[in-house]
Amino acid sequence: MFSEYLLKCRFYMATLLLFVVVCFPVLATLSFNSVEVNFFFSVVQLFFCLFLAPEVLRESYSAYKHSIVFRVCLLLMIVMVMGWFYLYIPFYGIYRSLLYLIQIPFFFSVLAWFRVHGSRGLQQIYYAKLIVVLLAILYMAYMYWQQDIELWRKSVKGRPPIYRHIRHFNYDLALLIGLSAWLIVKDRFKPSLVVVLFFLFGFLTFWSGARGQMLSLGVFLGLLMLSPHRVFFYKKLRVAGVAFLCGAIVLLMSGETHMLLSSMVRSVELESLRAVTSNRTVIWLQTLPYVNESWLFGYGPEAFLRLKVRMGGIVQPHNFVVQFLLEFGVVGSFGVMIMLLSSFRIYITSILTKRLMAAGLLGAFLISQFVFALVDGIFYHIVPLTMYLIIAAYLYQLTTDCD
Repeated sequence: MFSEYLLKCRFYMATLLLFVVVCFPVLATLSFNSVEVNFFFSVVQLFFCLFLAPEVLRESYSAYKHSIVFRVCLLLMIVMVMGWFYLYIPFYGIYRSLLYLIQIPFFFSVLAWFRVHGSRGLQQIYYAKLIVVLLAILYMAYMYWQQDIELWRKSVKGRPPIYRHIRHFNYDLALLIGLSAWLIVKDRFKPSLVVVLFFLFGFLTFWSGARGQMLSLGVFLGLLMLSPHRVFFYKKLRVAGVAFLCGAIVLLMSGETHMLLSSMVRSVELESLRAVTSNRTVIWLQTLPYVNESWLFGYGPEAFLRLKVRMGGIVQPHNFVVQFLLEFGVVGSFGVMIMLLSSFRIYITSILTKRLMAAGLLGAFLISQFVFALVDGIFYHIVPLTMYLIIAAYLYQLTTDCD
């Protein structure tokens, strides 16, 4: 009797902390920078894992026992950390070290949580995230009406009232579009809600000139077309697609197109790769000499910021491969990449299989997030990284339970 009560209490507290991790980082950007937000909520992740410690041990032992990929990845990570000790890299005093350390236990914790809560748990996470993003939108709309229009247009992209940069807002938009599509396929949305939400998503996506988000959305839709259920997906999602385009059209008619036009101008400046990529190529090229200097083990967590590779408030190279090579070197990056490629096998299988339509949609969405991370480095930030791991854990639980 007492053990059952204790189990319920542990899962109740874990659920509360999980929703804190999902919801509050966005609100924290009102007062704290990205480095601080990442650290604060990695601490919350740690407590979430501690409440589910028995389940974490069970899930991690099962993974270690049955997955050679997991064992190889752990070995490479241990070798990498030993290399950091050898190079006198003070990773134990860097905020981001905790964020990296906690992600594997966090994945297993969420996996155990989904074994109890199932798809209903992911649906609840979605609605919590949606509410927070809608509050952020209302706050930005309020600030829009309070400020001088010209001042607003000059500052909103680089210094929005919330999110710290408008592309961080795009991370959440991409997430909500993917999970909304999943709920539509599962018949959890009323048609009126689909129209309202996707009209809003279309308006805001084009308003923000979100090239990285639109690229990942194109990849997402392209992968759905490879599915044997593509006709079903088309029938289910066509209303959402029309509403999304209507939102884009209304944005064009509204006159608030300054960020969209700026993105379009950069996209067609083919004579300047630097302009097309918004200086991304310059950042990558500036990072590569540092990668070459410590190519085996890297420079440890938060290397881009500590080495001052680039000034001007930029804290990461906006490409997860370049970031991993700089921080983890070849050894650690190889460990991460083999785990990611192993997860790709699950995603692609879920897309091509005829058994689980909703799982295939989530697999396509997760792959599209990798494309997003290649051009925007979304995995540097705890919000998209956490949501990626949550969806990946749900998909892993769903596909393995159906084997």
